[in-house]
Amino acid sequence: MGEQEGDGRTAELFTLLSEAVEQKLQPERRVELPGLCDRVQLPWAPDDPARSKRQYILSRVERLAGNHEQIRKAAEAFTREYPIESGCDATFEIEEALWRGVRYPEITKRLRREIAEALDGGEAELWLEAQAFEAMLSRLRVLGGFVGFAEWDSLSLRSQISRHVIQNPGDWPVEHLFGQLGALDCSSRRFGLFLEALAGPEVRPDEECQRAFIECVGGVLRPHGLELAETGTRDGYPTFSLRAIGSYAPGRPKNLIFASTSKPDLRFSDAVVNDVEIVTNKDKVLVFDRPIPQEGLWWRDRWRVHSTPLRARIELRQQRSAGNTFQRGAATLPDTRCPRPRHTGSAGCQRSKRP
Repeated sequence: MGEQEGDGRTAELFTLLSEAVEQKLQPERRVELPGLCDRVQLPWAPDDPARSKRQYILSRVERLAGNHEQIRKAAEAFTREYPIESGCDATFEIEEALWRGVRYPEITKRLRREIAEALDGGEAELWLEAQAFEAMLSRLRVLGGFVGFAEWDSLSLRSQISRHVIQNPGDWPVEHLFGQLGALDCSSRRFGLFLEALAGPEVRPDEECQRAFIECVGGVLRPHGLELAETGTRDGYPTFSLRAIGSYAPGRPKNLIFASTSKPDLRFSDAVVNDVEIVTNKDKVLVFDRPIPQEGLWWRDRWRVHSTPLRARIELRQQRSAGNTFQRGAATLPDTRCPRPRHTGSAGCQRSKRP
C-alpha cells in the first residue's frame, strides 16, 4: 500500500512538473532552451533543429519518467528557479506535491481554526512590518495584483489583503484571512512555514512581540503535542521552528558540557528528551546551549560559551583568537606527557620499576 502511494505521488509530481516546464519554457527563445532545461535539472537529450521547441522540452522531460529521485530533484530545482513570488501558480502545486511526501507534524484544520481564534482574541499582533508581512505571504501563496507596468488589479488577493488586513486591521477576522490564503486546506508543511514566518524577525522585528506571539500560539499548540521552539537567531533576533513536543530541536544542543576543572555530578532530568541537569560544581564547567547555525558549529567561529549558573559570557569576538577556549579545555586534561629520558641517547621513555 505504501509503495503504491509513493508511486502515485511520483506520478502526480511528474505530471505537474511536465506541464509546468512546458508552460514556462516554451515561450523562451530556442537558443536558450538547453541552458534553461539544465537549470531545472532535466536530463540531457540531443537538440534536433528539425523538432519544435515543445518537442525538445518534452524529450528532456520524458527522460525523467520512472526515476523518483530525479523527478524530485527536478521539481525542487523548478521551484527555486520559478518561486511563488514570481507569480508562478504551478510552483504552489509542485511544492504541495513535494511536501505531501515529507514527514512533518500534522496540523489539522481544527487546530488551524483554533490558532486563528487565539490570534483574533489575543494580545499578539498579527504583524508589525506591513511590507515584510505582504512579502512573506507572497512567498507562500500567489497573491496577484500586478497586471502590467503601473497597473494594479483591485480585485486581486494582494489588493484585498492590503485593504482589509494592512490598511484597516480587523476588517477581516484572522480565520477569514486564513481561508482566503488557503491556509486552512494547504499542506501541514506550508502552514508550519507560515507560523514560523509570522513569529520571525522580518514580520515581527521586536523580541518581546515575538515571544508574545509564541505564548499566544503556543497555548493552542501544546494540547495538540506541538510547539514553536527557538532554534536559532537571525539578525540578532530569535527564530522558531514548529516541532512535536519532546522531539529534538535542530540546532540546539542539550548536553554539550566541557572544560570541567572539577568533576560535576550529572543527572537526567528528563530521559525521554535527553535533558541533562548539572547537580554539583556548576560553576566549574562550560556549557554550550546556544542554537547551532545551519552551517554547523566550528572552533574557528566566534561563538559564545556560557558558564553555569552565573552564565558569565566569554565573547570570543572580543579576543584575538579562539585559542583561549582551546587553552581552557587543555588545562582540564590530565598531564599524560611522556617524562624526559634521564640519559642522553635513550631510545624512549624510562619505565618505572614495579616494587
